[in-house]
Amino acid sequence: MDATRIPTSVFSAMGKLLDYCLNRKQLQRHTAEAASKLVSVLDRYVRDCAAAASDDGYLPGANPQYNDYRNRKEQCADPVLALPDIPGWNLLPLRYTDGVRDIEHRQNDISDVLQEAFEGDFGALDEYFAERQRVFAELGFRATLLSRDLRAEYGLMPPSVRHRERETLLEKTLQYHDGFSIRLRRSERRIARQARMSEQNDNQRDG
Repeated sequence: MDATRIPTSVFSAMGKLLDYCLNRKQLQRHTAEAASKLVSVLDRYVRDCAAAASDDGYLPGANPQYNDYRNRKEQCADPVLALPDIPGWNLLPLRYTDGVRDIEHRQNDISDVLQEAFEGDFGALDEYFAERQRVFAELGFRATLLSRDLRAEYGLMPPSVRHRERETLLEKTLQYHDGFSIRLRRSERRIARQARMSEQNDNQRDG
């Protein structure tokens, strides 16, 4: 090999290595930006799910014992995970993109699940609102797990204290509505119904 051509070859290799490093750094930056935007979307969904998971059909702070259950209605709209166009979405690992799609697919079954709960309710809508709370607590917690993993993997800023409280609420609500709590919930509802019936009887006597 001609000795005069060696420096040119070395410089060419160094240039290619530098381009590779720059492109890799830019790719990592684009991926982190996509992760950050996805976390923002998931956090908004978690916020809405926390509201639905604490919605019992009464105004916030109202005591169910002193409110007519026949006037119960949703105090917030059903949360919807609507994914916007995120640049660099295809750069994210499959476990995140597939996790988001899984939540979207599960949303498609919510209306049927809630309709069944409504039709099977005895009239006070306890079963309906319990199922609504459970469904959105589960979806919100799935979004929470994705958001936590994205923050950890890409070094994103942690959520606010208020948002952590929402995440904790979702987790506790989900635990409350799992199979281990069925007997407890039934007992609580029976006590609440007895209290309402007792109050109604008292009002009728007073009338």
